[in-house]
Amino acid sequence: MKSIMVKNRNKKGHYSHAMISNNMVYISGQLPFDYLKNRMVEPNIQKQCEQVLLNIEQVLNEVGLTKNNIIQTRVYISDITYWDEIDSIYEKYFVNHKPARIVVPTLKLHHEALIEIEAIAEMEEK
Repeated sequence: MKSIMVKNRNKKGHYSHAMISNNMVYISGQLPFDYLKNRMVEPNIQKQCEQVLLNIEQVLNEVGLTKNNIIQTRVYISDITYWDEIDSIYEKYFVNHKPARIVVPTLKLHHEALIEIEAIAEMEEK
């Protein structure tokens, strides 16, 4: 088992950005936090979804992977009415790659985020 921390990223809370175990990468839930500007993205579901996917990609890059290594995501949204918008952004992001996915409506997310996504990716066998 190995803990992964993205360089130059503030870490608040007792967790790893990802954990590697048996060639699997378990990425912690990513919020729509812009680490370059050091703030949450404005409360717009499209912009927040795009930022979350970018944050996931940063974690993947830290271990030499891409979004095409993702096998499953869990998408937590503060309002089920966002489903269609998120699905549209998700399709543009993944293009032909279609990881397994679950969308979980929830009442409230940390820091008033509209979306949080966690992911599982598979590393290439060496």
